[in-house]
Amino acid sequence: MSTNAEALARDVQLLEGIRTVLGTHTFMIGGKVLTAAEVMAVLDGRVAAGRAVVRAKAAFHQAVLERDDELDRTEPYVQGVRSTVRVMYSGLPEDLVHFGVTMRKPRRPLTVAENVLAVARRKATREARHTLGPVARLQIKGELTGPILVPLDRAAGADEVASAEAGDPSGDPAAPRAKPPPLHLSL
Repeated sequence: MSTNAEALARDVQLLEGIRTVLGTHTFMIGGKVLTAAEVMAVLDGRVAAGRAVVRAKAAFHQAVLERDDELDRTEPYVQGVRSTVRVMYSGLPEDLVHFGVTMRKPRRPLTVAENVLAVARRKATREARHTLGPVARLQIKGELTGPILVPLDRAAGADEVASAEAGDPSGDPAAPRAKPPPLHLSL
């Protein structure tokens, strides 16, 4: 089984072959003698129909894309209209039928068992994710252990200050400068 594009390509190739190679020959098809022009007319019809399908398919796909873009662009607006109509006729559900809108189903309250289960699941999830509330986060303080290295050249202009204090003998600002050793602090 072939696709429409493959069938169209085969028909076009057959038509072009007859037109260029067998343009003056006659054909015996179905017990009838036909000229090349008559055969090419039938093949032209097939090719035209195949090309019409390709154009229609492309137009269909373009229309679908345009429709999807329009739906995406206007969806918030239409949802707002539906919500407004739902509020306007909240006490008259039989009138909402005219708009194709239904009332939202009211939320069913949880039973005691479902509520206990939900609380337990939330607690287990918070413990598994190590999530804390704002008060619990404030109670957590970090502790320092070990030495702390503070490089002196991190601050803006620290290289210039270090070379000026070291007394750069050349006075050349492009000359390589010796970096001071890092400062070690112990607790």
